[in-house]
Amino acid sequence: MFNRPNKNDPASVVADFIELQCFLQRVPVSANSLRSLYSIPDDEINNEGITSSDDYSIDTLDDGIKECNQRSMDCPAAYPFDVTANAVSLHTSESLNKEIYEFLLLSTRFNMRDESKQAGHDATKLFEELCAIVAAEYFGHRSRSMVFGTAENDTFQDKVERVINSLNLTSTFKPPLGSTGRQKDAAVDVIAWIPFTDKKDSQMIAIGQCKTGTHWENMLTATQPNVFFGSYFSVEPFADVERMFFMSESYGMDRWEERSRKAGIVLDRTRIMDFLPDELDSELTGRIMEWNRAALAFAEKKMK
Repeated sequence: MFNRPNKNDPASVVADFIELQCFLQRVPVSANSLRSLYSIPDDEINNEGITSSDDYSIDTLDDGIKECNQRSMDCPAAYPFDVTANAVSLHTSESLNKEIYEFLLLSTRFNMRDESKQAGHDATKLFEELCAIVAAEYFGHRSRSMVFGTAENDTFQDKVERVINSLNLTSTFKPPLGSTGRQKDAAVDVIAWIPFTDKKDSQMIAIGQCKTGTHWENMLTATQPNVFFGSYFSVEPFADVERMFFMSESYGMDRWEERSRKAGIVLDRTRIMDFLPDELDSELTGRIMEWNRAALAFAEKKMK
């Protein structure tokens, strides 16, 4: 949940806190205006007069504002905040960008085990649908995408066979040796591809995992094309398959190379916003907006 930042939090966490305050207060947020909200233990205060708790809180919040500014440069057309040297403010006009960013922000900081469902909608499912759309937008002209296993009552075999039919693969479902038949998604949430008119195999394919919340570190290497296609498809795709990793969090440059080499093509919050299409399906947008309203009210109550 949205706890007040503490000494050890990176600038990305502080930036999230500042952005939340913008959504809650609907007024510009500065380091000075947040001093009273920023909690710093008494034992962190230097009693020799070198550093005070106020100085520390202002410096740290300044780092958060700098992170917001970096986000504005990473997705300039889609970042829903104005950033100056001293403050961050939410755009006054309503827009799709604002709704989607709010959803990504809240679904990062909420406890996805206990708080994912708001207004009858599951944020993890909404995020997968959104990521499938963004994946197709990223791969561009004529690309297609799907959420792996959209129907709750489908068996794993049903899901694999849907992939085979959708991608026109030269394959059938193959249960791996010793399988218990209890597979859920094999660490695959989204599939994107660029088909040819001839419907032959040997095409661009990418498979990806989608993670809300902040506990995704141990899943960076979980999606493996050779394991997924080699284990459950009688014939693997004729061309190499790319890996993608979608996350609602924006974590800045912290260990960016290491994490990217583990996960493949990484789309964090700002990259998702960077490839957000101009329009989304109105039904999906409506569900996201309903989730946002309920989640923001929940967050406001928790912050009091």
